[in-house]
Amino acid sequence: AFPPEKVLNGGDYAAFLAENEEVLQRCAERTGCDVALFNLGFVYAYPQSPYRDRATALWYFDELRKHYPQSPWASQAQVWVAFINESLALEERRRQLQAHLHTREERIRTLREQLKAARQIDIEMDKKERELLR
Repeated sequence: AFPPEKVLNGGDYAAFLAENEEVLQRCAERTGCDVALFNLGFVYAYPQSPYRDRATALWYFDELRKHYPQSPWASQAQVWVAFINESLALEERRRQLQAHLHTREERIRTLREQLKAARQIDIEMDKKERELLR
């Protein structure tokens, strides 16, 4: 069974979070906490969770991988870490592209204004030229 299935079906993230934090606090010398660490990482990683905080999720998943490397949840945590890191990298790239696009849009706006001003100068010069030729 998938431990976070309970919260996925019920939707009570607050209770699920509190329950797993309590389990984690009761663990004696960090034994038997792998599922609680995974559940806490999940609650903070899952996009629909009201507690979504990817940095906290990464911390819980790293703790799980560090203290329980043989746990089947450690390999799942590794997958979550990869997805979170990829998501963060994609968001950063999107921000960079948006900034680049904004810069280009500003440059285009400036060039259009310069072109408009140059056209106006051309019109004025043509007008003066015609006046001189009369």
